Amino acid sequence: MQLAIAPEVAIYDAVTIGRLDIVSQILDRAPEKLDAVGLLGRTPLHRASQCGHIEIVRLLVERGANLQVRDGDQQSPLHLAALRGREGSDGRIV
Repeated sequence: MQLAIAPEVAIYDAVTIGRLDIVSQILDRAPEKLDAVGLLGRTPLHRASQCGHIEIVRLLVERGANLQVRDGDQQSPLHLAALRGREGSDGRIV
């Protein structure tokens, strides 16, 4: 399937609804979107962690997403995962 949505708009929507295929396509076309800062200073990794989309988190991490990035509230992706009950017992985002 060919992506017909602008990458700067689509990555957050694709992450939010859990569309691994679309996130992957966007990153193939526009790798600079990996750590794109959006609403509240959050990156796609923040959003995927918050939503609990484990496969998208894995994809973003494998592609080199910044794990230490902080949003406008100084929260990391791990903080958001933990706040939503999505942290593993070993402290990893799962």
